[in-house]
Amino acid sequence: MNDRQRKFAELVVQGRPASRAYQEAGYSATGNSAEASASQLLRNPKVAEYIEELRGEVKAASKFTRESKLEGIYEIYQNNKLDDPRVALAAIAEENRMTGDHAAERLQVEADVVVRIGE
Repeated sequence: MNDRQRKFAELVVQGRPASRAYQEAGYSATGNSAEASASQLLRNPKVAEYIEELRGEVKAASKFTRESKLEGIYEIYQNNKLDDPRVALAAIAEENRMTGDHAAERLQVEADVVVRIGE
């Protein structure tokens, strides 16, 4: 992996959008070209592995665990459900994002389709 790829991965882990990280890492593409090139770079096995390694280091350094975050969110909900429902709803929404409860369900539909042209 070269220096620009390494810098790109580090910027992505820091939270930069991929196209911006691509440009800040020293690549010259802009606009749609930067987006496409950044997307391709994210699929580079060495870059993807380095990104996962960095994310693992960040996670390991965090003082919070997933469980403690969920407990904190539940506390916020409990403490605000009567006094400030907006805060309680925001806590529910965040918990949904963390647990995946906000994701649409995937349904599989099987059907026969008949297409008639020229009738």
